[in-house]
Amino acid sequence: MDLSYSPEERAFQTEVRAWLRGNVPKRQRDERPMEWGDPRRLEQAKAWQRKVHAAGYLALGWPREYGGQGADVMRQTIVNEEMVRARAPGLVGMMGIQMVGPTLIQHGTEEQRRRHLP
Repeated sequence: MDLSYSPEERAFQTEVRAWLRGNVPKRQRDERPMEWGDPRRLEQAKAWQRKVHAAGYLALGWPREYGGQGADVMRQTIVNEEMVRARAPGLVGMMGIQMVGPTLIQHGTEEQRRRHLP
């Protein structure tokens, strides 16, 4: 099995890497980390997540009609690897994005999808 990236996947990796380089929030050297209970931390995390979503890099594997990109596993892997490489902030609600959403897409009713996926 060949696990190397195709030319199209390499181009996508370059695009994601460039976007992250220009968009990952900068941390101040002397900035103290906020505690998880700090409302500012949640607000910053939500702002970051909205930015990732607007760029089309959130819930990549979800079908387009439910807010995803219909992307294959390689593109999802590329985004995940590049987020780690860039030391990007974590995302809120990863359980919902990676497990609950795909389960509803596969097994839920249309009413459940409309209610919960957005």
